[in-house]
Amino acid sequence: HVSNVTQLEQACVAHSCNYGTTHQEIAHLLNELYTRHAKRSLTNWCPTFDYCLLAIGKIDGIINDGPELYDFSAGKLIAQEAGAYVSDFQNQPRAHDRITRFLMSSTPQIQTELVNIMGTRTTA
Repeated sequence: HVSNVTQLEQACVAHSCNYGTTHQEIAHLLNELYTRHAKRSLTNWCPTFDYCLLAIGKIDGIINDGPELYDFSAGKLIAQEAGAYVSDFQNQPRAHDRITRFLMSSTPQIQTELVNIMGTRTTA
């Protein structure tokens, strides 16, 4: 089961992006996480592992910003089955599973925080 963390200050948030994401965009996102006092953020080479961590309650949210479908599809399903929330960056339900930009979290409160963070994103 996913965690029951409701405060960003207690949450660990993972970020996964595609190769076209600039260092400036990543820095902006990480700055927003730190400015809003997220407990911890992480980025690793295996997004599916992040989804498994979400599914077992070890992390509390994921920002999925455009990696390839094969990078996240299995893990996303696992997290959803464990009770994770999923939406687009405007907090709308996902239309289909091929969209590569979405948010997942353990609680609606963390989902709202992630939507607010992604609302600050600038495009290069």
